[in-house]
Amino acid sequence: MLYGLLVTKIVNNLKNKINTGKIQKIYQLNDNELVFKIRAKHTNYNLINSIQANDFRLHLTNNKVTTLDEATNFCMLLRKHLEGGIIKDIKQYQCERVIVFEILKMNELKDVNTKYLIFELLGRHSNTILCDHDYKIIQTYKLIPLYASMSRIIHKKAIYEYIDTKGRINPYEQINNEDDYTINYQGFSKEISNEFIAYNNQGYQANDILNNYLNSTKIYLYNNFLTYLEPLTNEYQSFDDLDNAFDYLYQHQSSHQSINTIYKKELNEIKNGIKRNKRKQKKLELQYQANLNYQEYQKIGTLLYDNLYQFKKDEHYKQVELFDFEDNKDITIKLNDKISYIENAKNYLKKYHKQKKSFTYLDEQIKLAIDSSYLYQEAMNMVEYATLEDFQEMLELLDQKKLINLNHKRKKQKKEKNKELNYSCFKDELNNKYYVGKNALQNNLVTFKIAKDNDIWVHIKDISGAHVIIKGDHINEQVIEKAAHLALYYSNTKPNVNYEIQYTKVYNLSKLNNQLGQVKIKTYKSTMIANDGKITKELEQLK
Repeated sequence: MLYGLLVTKIVNNLKNKINTGKIQKIYQLNDNELVFKIRAKHTNYNLINSIQANDFRLHLTNNKVTTLDEATNFCMLLRKHLEGGIIKDIKQYQCERVIVFEILKMNELKDVNTKYLIFELLGRHSNTILCDHDYKIIQTYKLIPLYASMSRIIHKKAIYEYIDTKGRINPYEQINNEDDYTINYQGFSKEISNEFIAYNNQGYQANDILNNYLNSTKIYLYNNFLTYLEPLTNEYQSFDDLDNAFDYLYQHQSSHQSINTIYKKELNEIKNGIKRNKRKQKKLELQYQANLNYQEYQKIGTLLYDNLYQFKKDEHYKQVELFDFEDNKDITIKLNDKISYIENAKNYLKKYHKQKKSFTYLDEQIKLAIDSSYLYQEAMNMVEYATLEDFQEMLELLDQKKLINLNHKRKKQKKEKNKELNYSCFKDELNNKYYVGKNALQNNLVTFKIAKDNDIWVHIKDISGAHVIIKGDHINEQVIEKAAHLALYYSNTKPNVNYEIQYTKVYNLSKLNNQLGQVKIKTYKSTMIANDGKITKELEQLK
């Protein structure tokens, strides 16, 4: 969650890296996110702007971004006014969550025009606003009707007004110790207020704490909260670069939003497939149970034939009593008295062969339904943590198995790219390599093709998610733990929960009924790992 003091650090970071840079391209990531491709100081940067209510932000990203083919009207307008422009200045409004880019661009007449791009990072009221040199609004990302603009008018052709500070003091001008900094001062969220109070209780004065915050170069993350004050009591992670901290904190949100935006039709197909498959599986299991007694028909038919000599072939009987040598007792067999004894014997054997064939078919269909359910559910789980490329691979698999009908255009795009599977590979300081599969196809590849018999396989027990293969000569408990954190990171797991991690040599694995991405384990060891949001930073990504 952003707050004003953190926005100050964001602005300083942007000034150091992209001030005087050129805006080369502007793309749409999803319905609520834009990416600005900027060239500054001989380096290319991707600036992400999100106005999503639960992850609003503005920061540079080192992650690969996948953009939409079609852009919104607002994105098209930004391209017209800002592409090719130079960032002259980046500033913050007082200590509020408002960032202003001053951008210079030459028009067709070689005149230099000034535009202001204003990012209001205000939770569900977040907005991105384009203004001319007089701060007259050209357009806004969120179109706010005039009747809804109570405190100020944010509408096309209106003069832009900054947000109301509600009488709160700018802490850069004056600050004192408080019981709750959010009441009297700009720039404080509840979390950073509590941080200041904790330092107050240690004998620090507010002005000194603020200076320490502003001068700190290390950023700390705990409970999804970023701060430049070292937490006094909580376990935390630290980063030397603000962009890396944001990438880690918002590691899946962009992909999650993009998947939901780009693949709405396919996701609906998957959801409907899950419901349909559940009904089908239930029906098949009922039919399976009804056919379980097929061997009893064989037994009765054979017994009738064995005792054929006791009865007249053409005589009709309602029932007969025969001795069953297998169970060593007499049994009563019901017959159809409209047909002969021998025809009854034939009918029992016909029922046996028919139900045996049906039983085999039902068994295959149930296994197929279970496999389909697994793939459907894995696809839904991947929405929370997968990249667009990984999710596209999963859709290709579902399409191949005729579980969804993938759009022809998407198939063609995938075929044209002709890329190998998008598994990930990491290396540690001991030269151990970690191969990570993030969907059923990749899991099958890393586990049964890349891995050798003596490599180590790591997975979360009873969770659909990543398979991790460790290759190396220096594998110990710490290495297993690193692999476990990779498995947690690339699976649909909940934060602050302990998970049982399975690990074993690859020669102990076999495919489970030829079901893609699933394994049968002969023997394994296990350990409990807390999903604390940690992914080992010392690992170097190779692929």
